[in-house]
Order: sequence, then C-alpha cells, then structure tokens
Amino acid sequence: EFLNDGEEFLSEIANETRKERFIFAELEENEQDLERLTNWLERIQRRDYVGAGLAGQAKEMLEHCKMVFDTFSAEIYRRAVDDSSTEDKPTPEESR
Repeated sequence: EFLNDGEEFLSEIANETRKERFIFAELEENEQDLERLTNWLERIQRRDYVGAGLAGQAKEMLEHCKMVFDTFSAEIYRRAVDDSSTEDKPTPEESR
C-alpha cells in the first residue's frame, strides 16, 4: 500500500509538471503528501520487528519521492524568481 501511494505521489507531480502548474498551492499540497508518506514510513519501520521484505523498496520509494519533490519545488521557486525579475523590467513601450 505504501508503494502504491508513493507511485500516486510521483504521478501527481508528473501530471502537474506536464501541465506546467508550477504554483505554490501545488507545492504546499505535495509537501503535505510527502510529509504524510515520510511519517507513514517511519511508523512502518518502528513496527517492523521481523524486517519485512519490502522495507528496502519502501525506503527507496520515499527517497525517490523526495528527489522528485525537490526538483518540482526548485522549478516553482525558479519560475517565481524569473517572473519577479521580469516584472521589474520596463516594457519596450515604457523605455521610450
């Protein structure tokens, strides 16, 4: 189930990336989802007394989710900076 939720998380970011929805609302939503996955894996690991076979895959999935989220987050901030720097520049009409 954890692996399925991780795949859903990755799919959601892929969809938002494809749609170019690089907005802070999406960042916050995905950040909450990533935090939920992180907390869930921690709970799983605390209760795993026998070393379940999928534990390694779950940890790898979470690391991949974090990496994809970091890339998505960086793109949102990059675009925000780019947008703010173009707002400060005068248009050709204003330069005359």
